[in-house]
Amino acid sequence: MEKEKVSILGKQVGKFTVVGIINTIIDLAVLNFLVLVIGFKVQIQILGIYFLVANFISVTIAMINSFFMNKYWTFQSKEKKNILEEVLKFFFVTVIGIYIINQLVFNFFYSYWLWPTHLAVNIVHFVHIYSLDNFISLNFAKVLAILVSLVWNFIFYKLWVFKK
Repeated sequence: MEKEKVSILGKQVGKFTVVGIINTIIDLAVLNFLVLVIGFKVQIQILGIYFLVANFISVTIAMINSFFMNKYWTFQSKEKKNILEEVLKFFFVTVIGIYIINQLVFNFFYSYWLWPTHLAVNIVHFVHIYSLDNFISLNFAKVLAILVSLVWNFIFYKLWVFKK
């Protein structure tokens, strides 16, 4: 019985990883399109910290995809009677994970603690590519933020939102 639980958990982690990769691609594609292609660089200030609105937009689109893929594929929560409860729990967990944790980590590495981002840029400069500084800075900070929020999200999706 215990071996079966480990197997189910392993499958869920694998599926969650695939969903996370898809959501990351969606998130990064939308973010890069908004910032680097159409030049949307509007920021809002919350408690003295500036946040990129494009990041909120890209995260929201990825979050909608995440709900449906995790509900029906990763955790196979087929019950229709609790969908409102699941949506509310998912929204609560995701708001904390993606809109608070993700935004703070992204903002921290994109605007304040710049040496990891500069290190990534310098690595690219080492191979004599100099025109990607903005792209690397934006995406390096975003990937770090995604990794931190993914751990939070999996734990709470598994144990609370889509609990069977």
